Amino acid sequence: MPRTQEQTDLANGLDLMIRKSGTDFSELALDDFGTSYAKWYARLLSSLTLVIGDEDVPFTQVIVDGASVSVTIFTTSFVIRCLVPDTRSVTNPTVTAISRSRLRSLSVSTTMPIDEASSRAVSWPGDMSLRATYEGYGDPIDVHGPTFDRYEPNNVGRITSLFDALRDELRPSRPVS
Repeated sequence: MPRTQEQTDLANGLDLMIRKSGTDFSELALDDFGTSYAKWYARLLSSLTLVIGDEDVPFTQVIVDGASVSVTIFTTSFVIRCLVPDTRSVTNPTVTAISRSRLRSLSVSTTMPIDEASSRAVSWPGDMSLRATYEGYGDPIDVHGPTFDRYEPNNVGRITSLFDALRDELRPSRPVS
């Protein structure tokens, strides 16, 4: 199947989102002094492009731990995960997508108590950590981030928008009596 311009644009956009969200990620994702993708990363982008398709991507998180990488992407319909235990030896990482409609539980923790004087300012509730559990997916999915944009404090952080959406997804579709 030939690659379309839309797929190329999506892959380029994903590359920017992913490399922006991981502090040491570019060193692992690029070869040849930053002039080309590492093989594992090029294949990861290919798989993600196919899975995401025409979905919007409101949240992306990358965690780098030495040579291991964890990529979590929430689209409007899917949660997409890829765990690469060692970027030096994995050449073809597997991407797993599950339906967001399979959400069964959501845990939240924040870094700022509501009773601090500074919590009345824009900074409350501080950073947020979410743990989402999905039916049919063994491990819970953990994500974290600031609840507001540090450079534009009037804008909520992407984690806040994700939390609101996940909380809404947990609501029953009909009133509970």
